[in-house]
Amino acid sequence: TELSFFSMGSDNHPSNPVESVTDSGLPDIKKPPNYKFAVLSTLFGQVTSGILGGIIYLTNKTKYDARISSLPEDSHYAFAAAAVFGFTVRFVNLYPMVHKAQIMSRKGSEKIGKNLRSNPFIYQMADAPGSPAKPNAVIFANEGAAGKYNRSNRSLQHMVENMGAMVVGLPMAGLVFPFPTFASTVFWSAGRLMHQLGYSSGYGYHGSGFGIATIATCTVEGLLMVVAAKGIMGY
Repeated sequence: TELSFFSMGSDNHPSNPVESVTDSGLPDIKKPPNYKFAVLSTLFGQVTSGILGGIIYLTNKTKYDARISSLPEDSHYAFAAAAVFGFTVRFVNLYPMVHKAQIMSRKGSEKIGKNLRSNPFIYQMADAPGSPAKPNAVIFANEGAAGKYNRSNRSLQHMVENMGAMVVGLPMAGLVFPFPTFASTVFWSAGRLMHQLGYSSGYGYHGSGFGIATIATCTVEGLLMVVAAKGIMGY
């Protein structure tokens, strides 16, 4: 999961390198986990979703109320379920960032630069009988075509990690808000394309695409929340 919304420049030559490293080759960062980050960021996403959904609903309240009223009885619980699902997807994508901050700085590392941050996993070699493994961390190849290939696939993985709310929400939100759902999907698709093309160039160039796709996802989640709120709270 990444949180960079805007392009952050070249990854290949960090301007403020991390000087201290551990035996594994990773930055030596001594900081406690910040669990508030995951919680507050998730809540911020939900508030943003509610605002975006509410704005769209209010643009033509009469029309949307009529469509909501035509839904089968108790359908609002299904919309609420989809919204809860989106909330969960957001949190489980943000939580790893708590521990990522303990092993990677925002500048990456002195040798690798920001491209270190594209690694979703850090591997280590296993000891063999009579042959202790070296402590070096095993990470993505970062340079040349291999680096572009790895980061392109990381973007694909990132899309799969974050697309759950869109997959579940599109057919439901489209019943009540067809054009806003279509427009959100177009923006989401454009954002994902920008994300992958940017990521292949280096960590940081994917940020604007991530921001666009995230706003589109929040919009669809907000539309689900509107229908759920009207049914459950009765307003």
